[in-house]
Formats: sequence, structure tokens, C-alpha cells
Amino acid sequence: MITSIRLICVFLILSLVSACATWVKLEKPVVVGPDKSFTVEVPVGWVRAALVTDKVLITRDGTGVQFIRIGKRAHEKAFPKIKKGTTADMLPTEVAELLIAEIKSEEAMSGLTVLTNEPADIAQKTGFRLHLQMKNQSGLRYEAVVYGFVDKSGFYELTFRAPTLHYFERDLPTFEQAVHSFRLAAKAA
Repeated sequence: MITSIRLICVFLILSLVSACATWVKLEKPVVVGPDKSFTVEVPVGWVRAALVTDKVLITRDGTGVQFIRIGKRAHEKAFPKIKKGTTADMLPTEVAELLIAEIKSEEAMSGLTVLTNEPADIAQKTGFRLHLQMKNQSGLRYEAVVYGFVDKSGFYELTFRAPTLHYFERDLPTFEQAVHSFRLAAKAA
């Protein structure tokens, strides 16, 4: 009995230590995308999820408080939950509608409201900007801003999400600066 309690304690301690090691403090402002298809300037002092290899995922206070997620998906895998893809010649409005359907299919969030859906330019590409509001399972209201566009190499998504109270307004300018700094690599452009 005592041995099993010690093993459980050791397991818990190791789990906590490994969970802490999954985040890396950002010491430099420029981050290169996982497939080297883009660069983006991010806030120094925030942390990046080291084990997430298919996108850039950063946070200041934890992903439950706020996060910025930037990534690219292959056209055929653009929206896995609704089993839809994209093509390079899709209109931004079509891609935005697919993204809204994908987000609505998430079980962790409910009551999705689209506050705005408007055109936007990202890295000299024509895309969209969504401003969304939703609630988590505990009833906490979140807001998200999502930029997206397609090109010949895939679907790019830049997302910021935070609780409506305090964190959304506080960190939205940081996200907008990151979007403004987003650049496609020469081979991707």
C-alpha cells in the first residue's frame, strides 16, 4: 500500500515537471512557422508551446486565459471536423463560412455569435477577419478574432482568443501587431 502511494506521488511529480517543461519563454520577437512557410513577430516574454509542432501557439498567462495560434493547413485537411477542404481559388467569404462551421462543431465552446465578418489583407493576400463571441462549458464568455486566407500552398489561420472580461481588450492590440508583422516565406508567396 505504501509503495503504491509512493509510486503515485512520483508519477504526479514527474507529470507536473514534464507539463512545466512544455512551454518555452520567447526570448526573440521573430518566430518561424513550423514548415518555414511564414514568419511572425510575437511578444517577447510570452511562452510558446514546445510540443505543438504543426503551428505556432503562444500565450502570456495560459491558454485558458488567452492564446495566439498561427498556422497553415493543407487544402485537403483545412477543416477536419466538418470534413471539408479548401482550394487556392476559393473566395474569402467561402473560407470564412467553412471556418465558422468548423468552430461551431467544437464541443468545448457553445453559443457562437459572429460579431463581424469582413474582408482583410494579410501578408498581401486577400482574406477575412472574423470577430466571434462564444461561451465555454462553464459559461465563461470568450471573444476571438480570426484572420484567414488561402493560397496555392494551403489555408492560413491566425487566431486570438481570450475571455471577454479584461483579457480580450488588453491583449487584442498585441495580436493585431502580430498579424501586421505576418510574412509569407519567399517559397510560399
